[in-house]
Amino acid sequence: MKVRRKAFEILVKAERGEFARDLLEGEDRITGKDRGLLTQIVYGTIRYQGALDRIIQPHIPIENRIILRIAAYQLIYLSRIPRYAIVNESVDMAKIYSTIRSSRFINAVLRKWCREVPQVDEKYTHPEWLRKRWIKQLGNRQAEKLCSFNNQIPPLMVRINTLKVAPLSVKKQFKKIGHPLGYATEIDGPVSKLRGFKEGYFQVQDISGMYVGDMVDVRPGMRVLDLCAAPGGKTCHIGQKMRNRGEIVAVDVSANKIDKIKENCRRLGIKNIKTVVGDGRKINLGRFDWILVDAPCSNTGVLRRRIEARWRLRQDDFKRLAKLQLELLDNAARQVKRKGKIVYSTCSIDKEENRDVVEKFMKNHHGFRLQKVLIRTPYKDDMDGVYAALLAGK
Repeated sequence: MKVRRKAFEILVKAERGEFARDLLEGEDRITGKDRGLLTQIVYGTIRYQGALDRIIQPHIPIENRIILRIAAYQLIYLSRIPRYAIVNESVDMAKIYSTIRSSRFINAVLRKWCREVPQVDEKYTHPEWLRKRWIKQLGNRQAEKLCSFNNQIPPLMVRINTLKVAPLSVKKQFKKIGHPLGYATEIDGPVSKLRGFKEGYFQVQDISGMYVGDMVDVRPGMRVLDLCAAPGGKTCHIGQKMRNRGEIVAVDVSANKIDKIKENCRRLGIKNIKTVVGDGRKINLGRFDWILVDAPCSNTGVLRRRIEARWRLRQDDFKRLAKLQLELLDNAARQVKRKGKIVYSTCSIDKEENRDVVEKFMKNHHGFRLQKVLIRTPYKDDMDGVYAALLAGK
């Protein structure tokens, strides 16, 4: 019972704008198999909420809707859970979090579903407008593959911190993946409980993010600017490559997120990163050999991991974000040294945020040439989606 109640409490908070991943990470009282079930219910219910809502009566209180989403997800996708347990626990939750009248309503709905388990159409696991956008850009089959990929449970990927350990030293704990520093594992509990995390032996990061870090081809002693640094995964990768020699200036508009970068630096033993709270579109901090613009984006390449993002994204976000991304690039151009280099990256798969932004930048800045482009597509490359462009000063 405590697992479903905790799932309900997390999903209510997520509905109000908090992030399920953060809420789960902060929950350390539920462990073992119960922890795995909690994670599965929370993430699964959010992933499939659009499809689940199609079988739930509209215009009911959000508490009742969330209880029915949790129950429907278990009935349809977690067949190992006894149906009577799903019904009884859902009715009990309604009595606690809603009303007696609501508990009777939920009981009636669930008993009907137990007699005939409803079918859901998985095309509704993403907003319809977003699916149509993908169909227009990618075609029907590719859009379908993308939606299916986004509903998979991703492995936890980590980048080994060579300032503290050699990659081979963790081979018993993790599974090797296709990057020299990349490993993966399955985990039920908080990442912070993994052996070696507190010691700074690794940083959580998808393999596609490691490839972006590789594009920033720095050497010890250089001066580097990360213009949108939080939460600091790529910043710390660059610091790791520089072996604590030279200077990295990490900028972010959020003071709270800057604190996260500082925390990661302390844990990983990276000492050459200076943090600055500021607007990356306006701040001027001198001249740099390399600048990374890992821009805020729609997250359409990482919807498998950032599960709420698909439901929070709006159609006009792409235009707004593309404007912001171009402004960040323009400011980077003002601060890079002559013949210095800029890496522009997003975790979006949308051309409006990627190719279109770079083309506009090149049209406005004739002193740069497009030297290299990196594209990773989730369903083709079995990793988070990413776009990165290396812009070299002439």
